Amino acid sequence: ILVELIHPDNDSLFSRKAGEILVSSEIISHMMAHVALRRELSVVFEELFTVGGAEIYFRQAGYYTFPSRVLTFRDAAGLVSAHGDILLGYRSNRDPVGESGGIHLNPPPEEVLNPESISDLIVLTTYPGYPQ
Repeated sequence: ILVELIHPDNDSLFSRKAGEILVSSEIISHMMAHVALRRELSVVFEELFTVGGAEIYFRQAGYYTFPSRVLTFRDAAGLVSAHGDILLGYRSNRDPVGESGGIHLNPPPEEVLNPESISDLIVLTTYPGYPQ
């Protein structure tokens, strides 16, 4: 469950946190602060938050052609990059219980990945239905 709040004080209305709470004003203020400090980030935020821009997807591991052997995160990122996508992390089917839900974002480049233990890859890509 995703809830968007306009005012952060309304967070207290949700005593049971059964999902994620997103406070729009906080996100926008953080983005503006980042752009004020580093103007080049404006292009990145524009790409991520406009219609037709890049999006974060969970792709099944079988979507990409991975060798059946173990490989490093760096090697996996190279294979994903060959499809025009950017690998951000993965979801493990071996440790789905817990706060992270088995999600590993930005692991070390030399982390060894076993294709059998990965259920999804988390990638940054453009939706194929939008014109480029």
